[in-house]
Formats: sequence, C-alpha cells, structure tokens
Amino acid sequence: MIDVSGHVIAGAKITLVSDRTSESRSTISTETGTFNIAAVQPDTYSLRVEQKGFKVYQSKGLTVAANARVSLGEITLQIGEVTETVSVTAEGAQVQTDSSEHPLFFRPRS
Repeated sequence: MIDVSGHVIAGAKITLVSDRTSESRSTISTETGTFNIAAVQPDTYSLRVEQKGFKVYQSKGLTVAANARVSLGEITLQIGEVTETVSVTAEGAQVQTDSSEHPLFFRPRS
C-alpha cells in the first residue's frame, strides 16, 4: 500500500467483507505497507482500506477460490478527506497453492 508519491502507508485499516454472508475480517497494514488475511473461505468479497488523511479505497468483486492466494497488486491511496471514497471493481489474480488456507495478501513492488 502506497500513496501517490510512492511512499509506503503503514497502519491502514483493511476490512474484508463477504458478499454472501456479510462476515467481516480486519487487519492493519505493516510498516512495509503489506497485509495478509489468512484462512479466507471461498467467496466473493469487498475490500475497504482506510487511513487518516487519505480517501477510503474500496474494491468489490474479489473472488477467492479454494486453495488459492489472491494478489491485489499495488494499492495506491489518494490524499483527501476521510469521508471521500475511491471504488474499484476488479478481480485479483489467483495463484494455486498446496495449502488448505485461503490467504489474501498484498505486497508493494520493490
């Protein structure tokens, strides 16, 4: 997770919500701007990212399949009021793994 100038954003609140059950899970981005939500059940999800001083970022229609990892690519937060929202509708790339966990993770480019 980065800002528009490419600086890492740590401490952002990430919320993942199931479109089917409305169950939500939250985490905080690390000092490197990454996050991981493990053991996510197969479903379609909405993702919300919030950080003070930035517009809220939303992504809808994220499909998590069984035994898959979903990479969301680079998430860039726009500077703005907390009440402003940026919405994105897209699917993340799925990568098959040998694990029975279903993590959702993000890593910025090096």
